[in-house]
Amino acid sequence: SDSIGFESSGGLPKEGPLARFGSFVGAGLLQELPERSWAAFGIPDVGALATGYLDLFESIPGFDRDQIEAQFTDETGLDLDEDVLSWMGDAGLFVQGTNLQEVGAGLVVGSNDPAKTQATLSSIEELVSEQGLHPRPVSRDGLEGFSLQAPGMPAPVYFLGGERLVITYGETATDAAIASEVKLADAEMFGAAQDVLGDDVDASFFVDVDAAQSFAESIMSFSGAVDPSYEEDVKPYIEPFAYVIAGARQEGDRFLQKLVIGVP
Repeated sequence: SDSIGFESSGGLPKEGPLARFGSFVGAGLLQELPERSWAAFGIPDVGALATGYLDLFESIPGFDRDQIEAQFTDETGLDLDEDVLSWMGDAGLFVQGTNLQEVGAGLVVGSNDPAKTQATLSSIEELVSEQGLHPRPVSRDGLEGFSLQAPGMPAPVYFLGGERLVITYGETATDAAIASEVKLADAEMFGAAQDVLGDDVDASFFVDVDAAQSFAESIMSFSGAVDPSYEEDVKPYIEPFAYVIAGARQEGDRFLQKLVIGVP
């Protein structure tokens, strides 16, 4: 009566590159993202997941992993596997703010080697400087890095590292990603959505539909007027929904996925 659910089930191969992807089912850092996130996406063990995709793509004709890694090293001075992917743990992406003045977004990645995380940021800062931009040193709550605000950008982008990598747009999003004690897991709507999804499913995707709709309409209003086709053909079908949440779990040799759309 209060939601629409979709479930699917698929078999996991026991051998080959795809066999390892069953272990990447999880919420990542989704529940630890800021409370006011209206869109959130969690990625478990992002370094190992990226490595898994590279292993998978090696079986595709024409895909040259060695060439890609060599090009990455030439451009950044970093070894893709050892200097970057090796320290990356769970991750999360979020968006908050329902108008262009308040909007903020961020990427948070857990680190198992803060020194390598700092080295990665130092290399990024050098590359940015070589492009003629002017990064400014920043220190926030034990994280070190820099901020960058290109001409015409309303707010700066922050690059901070230590026990985690934090890349955010906007002051409010930066403070929320680093220092906020109230997390998405504490938000009333997310909690209700997780209850419907089920305790046995790790949520990895969440959208507050009302907030997302407000943001979209703010963008349209900024351009001068709301598109009549949106008012007539889109809005009536969005308004009945409160949230979208999705997740998955592994059950034996099966990969189970679930998506729920909440109705107020």
